[in-house]
Amino acid sequence: MKEKRQHLSDILLYLAFAAAGILLTLLIFLPIKGQTPTTVRVTVDGSVYGTYSLDRDQTITITQDDGKENVLVIEDGNVYMKEANCRNQICVRTGKISRPGQSITCLPNRVSAVIEGGEDNGFDAVIR
Repeated sequence: MKEKRQHLSDILLYLAFAAAGILLTLLIFLPIKGQTPTTVRVTVDGSVYGTYSLDRDQTITITQDDGKENVLVIEDGNVYMKEANCRNQICVRTGKISRPGQSITCLPNRVSAVIEGGEDNGFDAVIR
């Protein structure tokens, strides 16, 4: 049985595909200069609880009258829900967000955090 030999053109084609993949990954995941989000708007039960700058690291404890509590952290331009006393913990497992339009929502506690600001990059959505 003859062994297939890889030609130089095949190897160059593989390298071109690898380089294109790396470039696309960098374009999707690295922030584009001048498009830095500026604030995160936190709402509780549809009412604005507060608007916070992403330029300043801080921890916001959101306590409601009925004992519901969420801890939101802003750190290095990223936002994440550190703690919540809800049962399902989906908001905590959402992870960090950093781009305009991204959000974290705690449905049981009716808390939402949405990143706003930055320049419009012309995209309707980013799929990861």
